[in-house]
Amino acid sequence: MDFAGGQAKQGLPCAQNVGCLCRPDGRGTETEHLILSKPGHGEVLTKDFSFRGSLQTLRRARRRSRCARRTPGRGSVQKLLLDDTRLVDAVNRSRRIKYRFRANERQPPDDPSLVFWSIQDGLDPDTAAPLRTNNVRDLTRDKFLAVTIMVVRGERLTVADVLRYLANVAGAVHSGSPTTTKEMALASLASSIQVGGYTPEVRSLLAVARVVTKALQPIRRAIEEATRPA
Repeated sequence: MDFAGGQAKQGLPCAQNVGCLCRPDGRGTETEHLILSKPGHGEVLTKDFSFRGSLQTLRRARRRSRCARRTPGRGSVQKLLLDDTRLVDAVNRSRRIKYRFRANERQPPDDPSLVFWSIQDGLDPDTAAPLRTNNVRDLTRDKFLAVTIMVVRGERLTVADVLRYLANVAGAVHSGSPTTTKEMALASLASSIQVGGYTPEVRSLLAVARVVTKALQPIRRAIEEATRPA
């Protein structure tokens, strides 16, 4: 589809119409293709499409293989919340929908001899142990990214720290060598500890993905309503 020219090529499979938000049968109705071909709407709707795709990837994360290197979603949260051009900002700039991340801010044990701690499923109130949900809060994006979810040899690691490590060191977006003390602490876990078949930082992403997916549902519903054929 030529977004710039505003012309829709009718009858083409969706694979040839980048950004098409049509039905699962692989072909869109005329109305759906005309929606995408309105002058000036192409870029916005392509971002909407990317946003929905990232959320779908996060939902699939719980059903995929336990192989840490193949765990999906590692780059999706980064694109949604951390990149300079955050998808959540791009799709919500005109909609201005309020959203919050409902998370358990349980603090790690205050013990100087602590070598390793990770909240794992306890971050998500829906999967946390019932007796350990006294610190459930509805958080803004920045406050959610600042929640401590792991401690490794004295290094407190937040949601943002783990996401950046997975994206830039462990290979979700780029692959590189650890340079900071936090990155080196996380890298040291890869060969020493596993949680449920994953390295701890990858396993923690499953709870992060659930919290993020639930928080962004109001925006997803607004996008689906706006792109629904008349």
